Amino acid sequence: MFEIEERIKLETNKCDRNFKCLDNNPSCRVESCVGNSIVFLEKLERHCNYYQEFGFSYVCKCPVRLEIYKKYKV
Repeated sequence: MFEIEERIKLETNKCDRNFKCLDNNPSCRVESCVGNSIVFLEKLERHCNYYQEFGFSYVCKCPVRLEIYKKYKV
């Protein structure tokens, strides 16, 4: 289980998955991270409120997902 500060969870107010990514490895795989603030993901097959298309790439704007990547490199 990943440990994330409560303040970051509070910032993640559009999560409709009840922070499922904190329970185990997130189902969204990171391709790269730019400037320690923008996470590019592989294409998802499911809906997420923080997942957005960006040209031919996919960006995650979830504060919790970003922190998981920064802290655990997952």
